[in-house]
Amino acid sequence: MKDIEKLINSYIESAIYINDNYMDRVVKTHNHHEKNMMKVAEYLKSNNLLEKLYPLLKHPIDNVRFSAAYDLLSLYEEDAKKVYYEIIEKNIPLMSSTARISLQQWEEKKNMEKE
Repeated sequence: MKDIEKLINSYIESAIYINDNYMDRVVKTHNHHEKNMMKVAEYLKSNNLLEKLYPLLKHPIDNVRFSAAYDLLSLYEEDAKKVYYEIIEKNIPLMSSTARISLQQWEEKKNMEKE
């Protein structure tokens, strides 16, 4: 279980780095943190442990909540969408527009699956 805690802490650290450096976007470092978060989410998903990210929906750092919402949208749609709407409402440069677009794409995908 400690390994899972380490993974989640790594995910949080990467999300915080991106949050704190959102506008700077030092590409190499930013990409490293993005890839780290994706690897953690994939590992958790492949081991049916993605719900371990759920507490991050309440994290005080915007990008930690937003990233967790992205990774949990298919499992906890309503709770994840609340985070998206909060981020959109805050009008955070880049992050709010990314949330708006991601949510729009999610809704379009759901509608296509219904047809």
